[in-house]
This record gives sequence, structure tokens and C-alpha cells, in this order.
Amino acid sequence: MEKVSQNHIITAIRRGLLQIVPLIIVGSFALVALNLPIQAYQDFMNGIFGEGWRNAPLLVYKGTYEIMSLAAVISISYAYCQHFEIVKNGLLNEFSIVLSSICAYFTFNPLQAVLIDADSAGSRGLLGAILVAIVSTRLYVLFWSLFPNLQDHYSYDSDSLLKYSFRNVSPLLAVLLIFALTRALLGDLLSGITDSIMRAVDDYFFASGGGFVTVLISILFLQILWFFGLHGANMLDAVAKTLFVTASDINIMAAAVGEAPTQIFTKQFIDCFVYMGGAGCTLGLIIALAAAGRKTNGKEVAKYSILPGIININEMLVYGLPIIFNPFYLIPFLLSPMLSCIISYAAFSWGLVPLTTQRVDWTTPIFLSGYVSTGSFAGALLQLINLAVSALLYLPFVRLYHKHTQMNNRRIFSEFSKSVLPENTQDKTKSVLSQSDEMGVLARTLVKDVLAEMSDRSTGGMMLKYQPKVTRDGKVWSAEALLRWYHPVYGYVPPLVISVLCEEADLGTELGSWVIDKAYGQLAAWEEEGLAPLSVSVNMSPQQLRDDRHLLDKLLACIKKTGIAPTRMELELTEHAAIDQSYTTRHRLEQIKEKGINLSIDDFGMGNSSLLYIKDFGVNIIKIDMSLVKEITTNVKSQEIVRSIISLSQQLDIEVVAEGVETKEQLDKLWELGCTLYQGFYFCQAVSADEFTVFMQERGVNRRKEENTNEHTDGKHE
Repeated sequence: MEKVSQNHIITAIRRGLLQIVPLIIVGSFALVALNLPIQAYQDFMNGIFGEGWRNAPLLVYKGTYEIMSLAAVISISYAYCQHFEIVKNGLLNEFSIVLSSICAYFTFNPLQAVLIDADSAGSRGLLGAILVAIVSTRLYVLFWSLFPNLQDHYSYDSDSLLKYSFRNVSPLLAVLLIFALTRALLGDLLSGITDSIMRAVDDYFFASGGGFVTVLISILFLQILWFFGLHGANMLDAVAKTLFVTASDINIMAAAVGEAPTQIFTKQFIDCFVYMGGAGCTLGLIIALAAAGRKTNGKEVAKYSILPGIININEMLVYGLPIIFNPFYLIPFLLSPMLSCIISYAAFSWGLVPLTTQRVDWTTPIFLSGYVSTGSFAGALLQLINLAVSALLYLPFVRLYHKHTQMNNRRIFSEFSKSVLPENTQDKTKSVLSQSDEMGVLARTLVKDVLAEMSDRSTGGMMLKYQPKVTRDGKVWSAEALLRWYHPVYGYVPPLVISVLCEEADLGTELGSWVIDKAYGQLAAWEEEGLAPLSVSVNMSPQQLRDDRHLLDKLLACIKKTGIAPTRMELELTEHAAIDQSYTTRHRLEQIKEKGINLSIDDFGMGNSSLLYIKDFGVNIIKIDMSLVKEITTNVKSQEIVRSIISLSQQLDIEVVAEGVETKEQLDKLWELGCTLYQGFYFCQAVSADEFTVFMQERGVNRRKEENTNEHTDGKHE
């Protein structure tokens, strides 16, 4: 199942069908409005709106269900073309491919007085729409690639869009010629083969006489048709009328003259006891989706499917979940109605439930239909048993599909996380939030989750951890607050991913403010616990520094609220990030410095603006890039660079912290070069606030030089 579901074609079909779910939902509720079998409802609507009220939902039905195949051609073609590299890199536009698929669908369908017949445009033509969308898309990409130099034949340099349009003439023509010739040469043959197959099927069922085995085979065949997008009930309509409707008439006439009914397999038997909720006994699937858990995939679809499902309208599940072309639901979709048929046949044969003797409309709700068709509560009880069996059959497959969905989502998340790394980001102007593929949907979902974490709806997954900066003897000098997010679905979310998402969603300022409040609130808590004062640094994003006009006010408000000294606050500017060097930014940093708040440069030494940051921004702390520290014991050039940084910093009275210290050898070499403050796994990784408290209690806190200066006053805060 996993292997089949990962196939690009199957994935494209599922994605395409999911795109038309709104159309299916609206169409389903239009069907409910038309067919709700409650006489009081029908009388109310007739009394309020007159007999013509049905025209409104009928038009909605025509505008949704009767163009379902056309919509599927568009959505599936669009989803499938996203798989090809020439579309991903922007060489080939999706619109050209989708337009080709629409034209191919019209070209391939039989000629009519109108452009296309209703069956081909509606849900009955869905399988053909799927095939045309996949084949035409693949052919268009192939032909577009076969003529890469064709555009050189045109020289419309004054209008590049016109030139691009001519580039698409040949692949479009080739695709349409193939579909037109296929229809002209093989159309009648294909129709003849299809008709012959259906006649053979009809003849088989008619000759079999409607026995138990025949009914089971007919149910299985109908389910297979549905699974592949064909409207099974319509295709076997002749069989249903001959076998089941005739049997219903026999029972009804027998009951009318006081005789005992003799036919088990009637239309009411099929509608009321086999297809509860529609083909596949999907009312059981709705229950299974609800029982599988709050976060189960398909929960929203099931919620919208309850009302239509009660009156046996299940297109929302068949096309929207979807069930068709979904290998995870094939087994229960085939077996559930067959088991219901077997159980019901046994109940009727053994006399546990009276045979059906009343006509019941196919939209009559479950339990009421069982009672009315048999004239006994035993009929409703039988439906309850069948429904329970169906739900139990679907439940493990629902959970299996949910597990598959989670694995797929984690795969997408992994690809997304890699794609936002600087070395993998080719187009710096392209926003991941604007993408229409799965990564775009994932990114927008994560943004909503970030907002929830920063609000009262926080699940506690996003937090701050603290990594100590220590002296050589291991005593704590200060701490860095590091953002960590443990998502309930995707697990650990890298800080870079959070940063990219928040910057694209213009949430960098909000996230920065959240971090400041959390970090310095914790610092105040440590001081209240009587721990020796230390400073805490937080990372400042370029976006927050550039756009947050109230940054200084927020910092001062935080100082006033927590009662900490400004000198205990440290704002880290990442040296790799592009810090805006405008007058506004410089002035903002000068104001921050004037209040006694420290500025530091993270990842110092590997960028081309390191010295400019020292000169222009007045930083008083620098952190040597860990790539230099990593090679400090083996690379002479790295040693000399670090020695120069330390020497320059001593002359300018700037503190130096070496980050990424992992071994004693690195520590000894850094000490030899003159570095006295360190940060890295050799001492401690980033830990929770409680764990950091224990670390301070065990190691002790190095008393900073400003601790004895008596600067911690209310006047200073102001």
C-alpha cells in the first residue's frame, strides 16, 4: 500500500481530487436539500418558496456535480505537472499544461450537438477525465522537451510573452493530434469493447438468476467500478432493475394479497442493509474516522459527510477523502458491503428478520429504512449490527492510512526543512508561503502553529533553552537563550525553519518580542531565587531590528516589569545575517547601547562585514564562529585568525566568547591563544531552565565585574 500510494500518478490523482473537495461538499449538500426524505421539510419548503424552490439546489448541483470531471481534468493535470523538473524550475508554465489537458478532454470525447455531453462532464466521466489528465500532461511535457530549440525560430524580441506563447504551439498541437486521431481511429472500437463487456456482464447476471453467489459477485463488481472512479450504480442499472426491483415488486404484491413474501434479494435489501451510507457501506467509515482519534486524517471530511451519509449520499468520501484510487481503503471498501450482505442474508434466511415488503426511498435514513422496509424493529437492529461490523472493518485501515499520512507529512517536513537552508535556497525572492504544493500548505500550517504557541493556545511545544557561557574552570559567566520547538506531529523544528517562516509571514517582530519576554522573565526568576546575577543573551533577527520601531520601548518595559539591570541584557546580531546598515538601524542600536544593554556579534570571523559591525554598531561582545573553533587544533590559519580576533578585542575592550567548544584540546588551545570564555557541548548543551538552575548550583557563577558597581537602580532603569 505504501509503495503504491507513493507513486507519482496516484499521488497526483489524490491531490487533484482533494482540490475539488469544496465542489463536492457544496454539491452533496445540494443533493441533501433536494432529496431529504422528511415530508415536513418538503411541505415547509413548498409552503415558503413554492414548488419552484427545487430549482435553486438543482442549479447548484448542475454547477458542481455535473462539471466534476471537467474540474478533475484541471486539478489532476495541475497536480501531476508539479512532479516534473521543467515545471519546478519555471521553464514550463503550469497553465499551458492544464489548458492542453482541457483541450484534450474535449477532443477525445464523442462529438455532440453541444461541446460535451453531460455524462462526460459530470461524475460519470471521472475515470476518463483522470486518464486524459495524466496522459495529456505527460505527453505535453515530453513534446515540450523534444523541441528545446524551436523558440529560436522566432524573434519577437519586443514581446517575450508572445515568444513564449509560440513556444507552446508545437506541444499543444502534437497532444491534440494524438487524442483526435485516437478518437477517430479507435473511438468506435473502444466504445464497442466497452459495450460488449457490459453486455457480457449483464448477460451473466441475468443468466445466473439472482442467487446468493450472483448477488455477492454483483456487489463486488460494482465496488470495483466505484473504486476506479466509475459510477457503478449507473453502469449496473439494468441488472439492478431486472434482479432487485422485480423481486421487490413480487414481495410487495404478495403482501398486498395477504401472502408471505418469498424474495430475499430485493432493492430494499440492497439499499437498506448493504449500502448503508452509499457504496462501500461508508457510514461505517464515517464512524471509524470518528473513533480513530481527534487528529486522524480525514476527520474534517467525515464531519461534513455525516448528514449526507445518513441519507446515503457518499460522494464526499468517495472523491474527497478520497477512496477511489486509494490502496489503503480498497480492502474494506470491497469487503464491507459483502459482509453486510452475508450477515443480512443469514438473518432473513433464518427468519430472524421479516423479508422486505415496503418500498423505501434510497435516501431514507438508516434505522428508519430498516424498520419501514421490514415492518419490524428487527430490521433496524440488523442495520445496527451491519453498521458495527462495517466500522470495525474500516477502523484498522483508517489507522493505517493515518500512520501513512503522518509518515508522508514528516517526509514533506524533512524536505521542507532542507529546502530552507541557505545553501539550498536558490531563489531568494520566492516565498515558500506562496507555494501551492504540499510544502506551501505545510508552511502555512506551521505559521498558524507558531501563532498558537505565542498565544494563550500554546501547547508548550515552543520554549527557550539555555546554554551556559563559562570560564575555564566551568563557572557560569552568562547564558544564551535558544529557541526550541518540539512540534506534536513533526518533532524537533530547527530554529532556522522557524526564522524563515516568521520572516516570510512578517512575524519576526512578534517572535522576537516573545523570546525577550520569556528569557528575561526567567532571568528575573533566577534572581528572585537568590542565584548570583548573570546576563542572558537573545538572538535579534534583522527583520525585528529593522522593522520594530518600538523595540527600545519593549526592552525598557521588560526591564521595568522584571526589575533586572540593563547590563544583564544582551542582544546577539548574527554576523551571517544581512543587518540593515541604514541610519535608522544605527540610531536604534545607539539608543539601545545608551541604556546599558549589551550588543554582541554571533558567528564572528567568517563574514565580510565583521569589522564593520565592530566599527559601526559598537558591539561589546563577540562570539568566535564555531567553524574556526572546530579546526583550532589542526589548522594553523584558523589559529592565527582567532589570535588576531582576540588581540583586536582586547585592544577595544570587547569580551570574546568561543562557541562550539567540544573537546579539552580545543579548550586548551583557545586558552593558550588568550580566550577566557567558552560555550559548547564540552561544558553543557542547551538545557531547560530548571536544568540550567541545577547546573549553576553545581558549578557556581563567576561574579561579573559590574556586579559591584551598584548600577542596579530604578533611576538607571528609566
